[in-house]
Amino acid sequence: MPIGQSLHDEGVIDDVQLSTARHRAVETGQSLDEVLVDLGFVDEEEIARKYAELAGCPFVRLVECEIDRTLIRTLPRRALSQKDLLPLVARNGTVVVATA
Repeated sequence: MPIGQSLHDEGVIDDVQLSTARHRAVETGQSLDEVLVDLGFVDEEEIARKYAELAGCPFVRLVECEIDRTLIRTLPRRALSQKDLLPLVARNGTVVVATA
């Protein structure tokens, strides 16, 4: 489900806001999520939360996480950089990563 419709269905934005944002996105060539934020209808965190939900992934605020710096040093820096990954923790042989 598209992000705009999902936000609408949850009552985060109303009909007028969704319509306004869709028209502005077409006019400017911006993505709908950028327009929703630019118009002040939602904030960036709400968009990030919704994308995580739609992808079936948990949303994590990195400022609330304790990063395992030892774990970062054990993984290939180039791979982490190329894929925009930040390893958070290792659990049961699996590395949990954050990505943008």
